[in-house]
Amino acid sequence: MHQLFSKDELISNSTLYISFLILKCLKNNEATIFDIVNSLKKNKISNSKEIIIALSILYAMDLIEFKEPYICVKK
Repeated sequence: MHQLFSKDELISNSTLYISFLILKCLKNNEATIFDIVNSLKKNKISNSKEIIIALSILYAMDLIEFKEPYICVKK
């Protein structure tokens, strides 16, 4: 099972930090998944599992919504 917090991993690889970076990328209100992944690659994050979990957490918290082909900040 995947843990949200782990004392053994780097903060820069944590799911919550990746969620923060996604929200930072979405401050323009909308972006495609490709924009988000390219933004995360600049921060040396390329683990697709972590990105999917971060997007799932943001969606479950009702912070983002999916309007194909965009991911938008929910107002």
